[in-house]
Amino acid sequence: MSKILIAGGSGLIGSRLIQMFKQSNIEFVLLSTQKNKCNQTNTFYWHPQKGEYPKLNLGQFSACVNFSGQGIFDKRININRLSELYDSRIQALNTLKQMFEEQGLQIPLLISASAIGIYPDQTKATITESTPNAKNWVSDLVQAWEDAANQVPHQAINLLRIGIVLSDKGGFLDRLAPLTKMGLGAIPGHGKQICSWIHIDDVCGIILHLLEQKQSGTYNVCAPIPCSLETLQKSLAEKLHRKILLPNIPAFVLRMVFGSRRAQLILADQTVCSKAIEQNGYAFQFSNISDCLTQLYP
Repeated sequence: MSKILIAGGSGLIGSRLIQMFKQSNIEFVLLSTQKNKCNQTNTFYWHPQKGEYPKLNLGQFSACVNFSGQGIFDKRININRLSELYDSRIQALNTLKQMFEEQGLQIPLLISASAIGIYPDQTKATITESTPNAKNWVSDLVQAWEDAANQVPHQAINLLRIGIVLSDKGGFLDRLAPLTKMGLGAIPGHGKQICSWIHIDDVCGIILHLLEQKQSGTYNVCAPIPCSLETLQKSLAEKLHRKILLPNIPAFVLRMVFGSRRAQLILADQTVCSKAIEQNGYAFQFSNISDCLTQLYP
């Protein structure tokens, strides 16, 4: 495997992926919006929203991994924030497209982040990669994200529809674990809604697996055994040696605290199937929520 170009490496998944690349002695070049971290050796400054990017020899790369995009849970999602969520995703991919077109090259393999938010968020049916899109704001965002990825010149492309990523370094559990440790853990909504989660190391493991495959495909990146939000919260409390003492948080309270768009994501009920990536040959390290949380909170 020759060098990998990484766009969006400062986030939760990108940071862990870089660690695993280093452990596996995989050479990479990172495109970063943080000037103070750019060394002009393997980290170069770019700012897609300003149209700024480095002049690299793109022929040296066997693949590009793209995780550019601001966090969807970071702020209340009003019209301005929704525009930021679009721009941070679409403009990064448009810039990659411009970079490769300028050199008349196709990237041999593009692996680009997507999300299970493209699917209906209130359904009892098992969701596969062929499930039709939902008709809501988050599905529209994810579809535009995937459309932009497909415009980057490539020989093969993998779109990763990622579920709820679990890590002790940030993301979903970063909000849940501290409250649970303080004895303030509570179950969102009725708690029966299905959460299609995945351990961060399996996200990165799937990327490493697909880098070896070099074939096109769209994959649900979720653990084989999803669980209810109630099960996740109670399992987390058990690992942290706490009890759930507070009543469930009503949906209307979640909407008041987080805004309607973020509350919609929290209350999503999706049973997402991972069989496609398993049939491709990937073996999950963490298939059930208990094993996942035991590893994160030993």
